[in-house]
Amino acid sequence: MKHTVLAAFAALFLSTTAALSQAAPFPICAGPVGGGLPAGYVIEERDMIEDGKTRWYCLVTPPGYTTTGPDYPLVVVLHGGNGNPQKMMEGSKRIMKEGLDRGYVLIFPAGIGDPDRCSTAFPCEHNLWNGDTNVVFLNSLIAEAAQFNLDETRIYLAGFSGGAQLIYSAIEADSFPYPIAAIATAAGGLGQLKVSNPAGGLQVINVAIGTPTDAVLFQGEVDVKLAFAGGLSDGNSEVHLPFTVKVDLFRTLTGNTQDPGTAIGAGPATVTSYTLGSNEVVAISDPAVGHVWPGGLSATVFDFFDTH
Repeated sequence: MKHTVLAAFAALFLSTTAALSQAAPFPICAGPVGGGLPAGYVIEERDMIEDGKTRWYCLVTPPGYTTTGPDYPLVVVLHGGNGNPQKMMEGSKRIMKEGLDRGYVLIFPAGIGDPDRCSTAFPCEHNLWNGDTNVVFLNSLIAEAAQFNLDETRIYLAGFSGGAQLIYSAIEADSFPYPIAAIATAAGGLGQLKVSNPAGGLQVINVAIGTPTDAVLFQGEVDVKLAFAGGLSDGNSEVHLPFTVKVDLFRTLTGNTQDPGTAIGAGPATVTSYTLGSNEVVAISDPAVGHVWPGGLSATVFDFFDTH
């Protein structure tokens, strides 16, 4: 009995120690090492109060940036569920390099810290995008970004996985303080059914009721968390819509459902552009890619942003 009590106490002590260590501030805005980034860029960690909570984001400005010169285009980059801004800054994703080389201001926001692993008093390594409050946060963030010498006609959103889903929810809500020029998403689900709760039905984010938006939509064909062809995925815990349905919803949103599509490029990825409507929708799939934001996508995305 004595040993059982001591073992239980030791387990409690270790779990408490682990929880405390995870609650310490996480350097969410630590810049990536290498990656060929241009000299002179600046990363700042900033915070704001939204819905009574402190929310954090990283502001990245290109070389030569000033608040008095020409207006800068802005890209808000949203990490995946359980991620953080640092994940999207990694050199392998090439988002920072492409953005900085082309003179964009970039904002990398953090979701809400996972309450099981984080203290809400500090930036956290593990962040989620659950809840409508994140759409409000995104809108507030874009409004605040106006102080960064922002070109209000060139605001873009890019997101991976849960961050992509937040973009879809925001497009549906259509409450932006400034118009969104274009979006780019990778591995973002538009509809899912929880196997543990089939009575809850298939929850679909109906982007087609939002404002028409130029979009790059990417999906890896060997993504085990988000089935490319639709159906059971993520360890058979969820049922997802196929990628083609996501593309069709955006084509419906932009009014180009009659466009047969134009094939672009000759690499392993399938790239199709739909332009017979109010906005362009580009669908990209890659047979060798899983649940990631691939580095090769970033150049394509910024080429798209440059022309939209």
